[in-house]
Amino acid sequence: MLGTRTIERRKHAKHRHRTDSVYKIDAEGTRIIDGTPTSAAHWLDGVANATVNDGRITVRNASGSSNNKICFIDISLVTP
Repeated sequence: MLGTRTIERRKHAKHRHRTDSVYKIDAEGTRIIDGTPTSAAHWLDGVANATVNDGRITVRNASGSSNNKICFIDISLVTP
């Protein structure tokens, strides 16, 4: 358990061959990714800070997403 901590999350969404997705990914109630891949840009990524109070990081599909994919998530502790 993390306890109460402020963290930075970097998420990368991608599918190698498909561009028929609408990526909308929230973590701790904060929108991290919001976009649509194209044939020229299969990757979408986002960075945000949030406070984790319960020791668990909650990642969810946001409303309006379609065919979401998460490639990986980087999590770093933000020092005050």
